[in-house]
Amino acid sequence: MAPQYPETTLSTEEDVTKDDIEDIKKAIITEAFPFHKLLSYADALDWTLIALGALESVVHGLAQPIGYLLLGKALDAFGNNIHDTKAMAKALKKVIPFAWYMALATFPAGVLVLVNRNHASFEDGIRSYQIFSFTVPSITELWTLNPTVISAISVLTPAFQTLDRKTEIEPDTPKESHPEIIIGDIEFQNVHFNYPSRPEVTILNNFSLQIQAGSKVALVWPSGAGKSSLLALLLRFYEPREGRQEPLLFSCSIRDNICYGNETTSEVQVIEVSREASKHKFISTLPEGYDTMDGEKGCQLSWGQRQRITIARTLLKRPAITL
Repeated sequence: MAPQYPETTLSTEEDVTKDDIEDIKKAIITEAFPFHKLLSYADALDWTLIALGALESVVHGLAQPIGYLLLGKALDAFGNNIHDTKAMAKALKKVIPFAWYMALATFPAGVLVLVNRNHASFEDGIRSYQIFSFTVPSITELWTLNPTVISAISVLTPAFQTLDRKTEIEPDTPKESHPEIIIGDIEFQNVHFNYPSRPEVTILNNFSLQIQAGSKVALVWPSGAGKSSLLALLLRFYEPREGRQEPLLFSCSIRDNICYGNETTSEVQVIEVSREASKHKFISTLPEGYDTMDGEKGCQLSWGQRQRITIARTLLKRPAITL
């Protein structure tokens, strides 16, 4: 039988006396405590924690295979194309939106865990989720531009490398030297020149030449003697160790190379331009004459011979300006 509490009416603080407080304490102490209910609550709590632990283990075990199933191909494409910026950007473009949706779906669960463990209040969880849902989409939009940035970097990298490259040809005069009068005299003093690919062949050996300003000088040497190399050295287009001229010839007969682009050219015109290029005499000495095959890129001919054939091809078109 439940204990009977004394009937006490408390209207104001002055109505409460010490005797009333003592009577209430005695009533609370003498009341029977329901331990069986407490034990039942503890058992239910244990079963709940066991179920949650098992569920956590299952989710943790399935997270990795499910994640690889959903993102495996995209992540593999991203890793396999680490040296291909365009392919990597394409793979990254697929991964970022899915990662955002996964984060948006899992963030509330993390908030609930923090609230359940009293690490944060429910209001803090709602506030954090709102901030997360507003800021992350903006960051995701910025990340979607990342493939475009990577593609732009891959295109601009060679350009910046070219702009940042330091020339190997240093000027002879200091930067602060600005002569007011340029006379125009040209002088070579004991110039030596060899191609690096043919160091045993000397193009210029102790060459000296002086040209007065206003005069006209023609360099008349055999093909391959170094006329173009001398002019290139004079203009400093390249240093002596750089490459050489590469006349463009096709793997066909000499006649076809001369007539390239002019199928209606007659035999008389071919011989005429060959004579103008000082090549007819050499071609006539060949066993098959103008029908001689010059090989791939003219490999059967010397450098000077290839150059003269290209000159004959140019003269056949009769251009208004020839350089």
